Amino acid sequence: MTSVFFTPASRLTFLPPALVNLVRQQLEDDGLKPGEAETERRLNAARLAAADGGPDPVFFFAIDQELVAEGPDDPAELVNRSDLLGFAFANVCFGLECGGTYLWINELHVAGHARRRGVGKSILDYIDTWARSRDMAYLACLTGSENRAAQTLYRGHGYDISRVNWVEKIL
Repeated sequence: MTSVFFTPASRLTFLPPALVNLVRQQLEDDGLKPGEAETERRLNAARLAAADGGPDPVFFFAIDQELVAEGPDDPAELVNRSDLLGFAFANVCFGLECGGTYLWINELHVAGHARRRGVGKSILDYIDTWARSRDMAYLACLTGSENRAAQTLYRGHGYDISRVNWVEKIL
């Protein structure tokens, strides 16, 4: 059985190797080749953003349920002692269109060995409950136009899939 919990990135007292490995896997699945040092640099930047007065991104971790009951209070230690099944990384944002806060899910990734076992659904269920309890207006994310498995997961969870043009400028 899967259990999901959240923690602000700033509460991670260290980078659990399982998280570094799973994030690196997610980045590689997206066509990047960051290596361990670059993956750690990116995670540390997220972890330390709040300490610099910036946003405090949120992690949602999926692990085996039995490990949560016996695990430590430190979220990094809990992830470190667990088989990390998946994670989501998100930011709370404010939108003028909705007149309130919403959650932007930057990444949602399930470990290869845990796919098709309901882990992604468990993460989304948890995120829904978490966001509703904070009176957020909506949830948003992007997924690849060819990523049919993710689109099926999101549609099954009540998300609308629309065609958009992603616009970015690298600085």
